[in-house]
Amino acid sequence: MRTNMIWWLLLLALPLRAGEIRIRGNASELKTARVELHYAGSVSEIWNHRSVRVPVDAEGNFDVSFPLERPAYYSVGTNLLYLSPGDDLRIVFSRSSTRTHFEGKGSEANNYLKGWRWNDSRNLGMLAIEAPPVEQVIERVDSLAGKRLRELSALANSSRHFRRLERARIAANRISVYFNCIYRTDYYRWNDTPEIKEEKKIAYYRTLKEKVEPLLRRIDRDDDFLECPAVREVLLECCRSGVFDFRVSKILAELADAILASTDLDAGIREADMNKHRERVSGINTPAFREALEAKLAARTRLIEGQPAVDIALRDFHGNLSRLSDHRGKVLFIDFWATWCLPCLAQAPHVKALSEKYPRIEFIAISIDREEEKWRGKLERDGEQATIKGYIANVEEALDAWDIATIPRFILIDENFKIITAFAPRPSDRTAIESLLEGLH
Repeated sequence: MRTNMIWWLLLLALPLRAGEIRIRGNASELKTARVELHYAGSVSEIWNHRSVRVPVDAEGNFDVSFPLERPAYYSVGTNLLYLSPGDDLRIVFSRSSTRTHFEGKGSEANNYLKGWRWNDSRNLGMLAIEAPPVEQVIERVDSLAGKRLRELSALANSSRHFRRLERARIAANRISVYFNCIYRTDYYRWNDTPEIKEEKKIAYYRTLKEKVEPLLRRIDRDDDFLECPAVREVLLECCRSGVFDFRVSKILAELADAILASTDLDAGIREADMNKHRERVSGINTPAFREALEAKLAARTRLIEGQPAVDIALRDFHGNLSRLSDHRGKVLFIDFWATWCLPCLAQAPHVKALSEKYPRIEFIAISIDREEEKWRGKLERDGEQATIKGYIANVEEALDAWDIATIPRFILIDENFKIITAFAPRPSDRTAIESLLEGLH
């Protein structure tokens, strides 16, 4: 009865104010205390400060309204959403985008987007035991693109803006497949050096000029297309390669510059470099890009060397509660990881080797798994590690506290619980990380 009442309340039609959107429904399959609507527009390449956090109750229900000035793409796990001012959506989220259910105003565009991964390897037959040759893959993606365009044309209630963006996405998706086909050609060898791989990639791209450049002309004429992630990815890659003839607008060029400045911040910042970073921010003319860089610089300043380390709650395998600050008094090497993160698992043997080589440094592995049973199962299989202390943390608290966008993430904290670096090199980079640790143990 209580569940039915909740759904009845969710279905009540409350009036929306101008420039506002409402989403409501259920996200129990996502197993999360809040739904993260990750903004997917162009500024998200710099700093994703426009994302929206939607609280979820114990039964997975949510109901929230928030301001939205203009249509935009958002992602939730594998789901891609297109939200417009005035939308009133009822959503039942699934981990699989094809099984997510949409109703209400704005549902037509979002039901169409359930097929946004139409060009993935499975649909192209590239996961078969005997995968098709490149020519067949390209023929297949071109055929699927035509089908996708027909589905788009059949939409009756979606805006012209959405249909234009999605036509551009389809063209960009085709280019992406052409690019990725390099892994099925003689140009690719897994054991080539990064320099040789880059040379071969450029040589391969040159063979695609005749196929790619007509498609580029469909997506390079309107800067609004940069709000579509697939288009943005292709245009930025084409800028980096320097192979193709196409229009590089001032906005695209400035976005590329802002992304480089943002990437530099991801390596961590030092007090001595603050003026350099501020100058780079002030040199960005596009207001949205400059605002994103300013926000990212402010967040990174909180994690600058010498700042107090950010404290978080921890729980060990036996359920004992503690805090990161309880380890004050020793140099701490923090490894944020999760059982589902393959790069994290690849780094684990290197973390172990370092922990054995530097016994005076306390190595702490902090899982941000949402499903604690998977973390426990991993620890039970691996057995206790004498040189590494294992904990699990609340995902949202850990991500917010340490500004974590991707994992693995490695952090060094001194004996006084102050930050040495919040962006330490990966343990697999032995030269870089050991040169840092040698002066600490």
